[in-house]
Amino acid sequence: MTQDFGFTLRPTLTTSSTPSLIVTGVLTFVLLFLVFPNLPLPGESLDTMFGYTYDEAMGTMTEYSEPGRIRYIWLSSTLDTLLPIAYTGFFCGLIRRLQQTN
Repeated sequence: MTQDFGFTLRPTLTTSSTPSLIVTGVLTFVLLFLVFPNLPLPGESLDTMFGYTYDEAMGTMTEYSEPGRIRYIWLSSTLDTLLPIAYTGFFCGLIRRLQQTN
């Protein structure tokens, strides 16, 4: 038996989700392929390395010097927050868009 609570739930995503999907998709692409590989750091970014040992990470941090390490902290914390938000929004929107409706 179902109860009527006097209201209906409406989907939060409508046809206006297309611009959101485009924006989050473009933002994800830009961050992954244009921003991360071209960070203004003296050496290679740890975020773009496929894998590294402790010694390689310490060598990279030594190569950065003090101002470079501070810049890396700011860049990394900012971009490591923006990228998950962008790709989560993109893939959630994509899943929602491709979801079959009754």
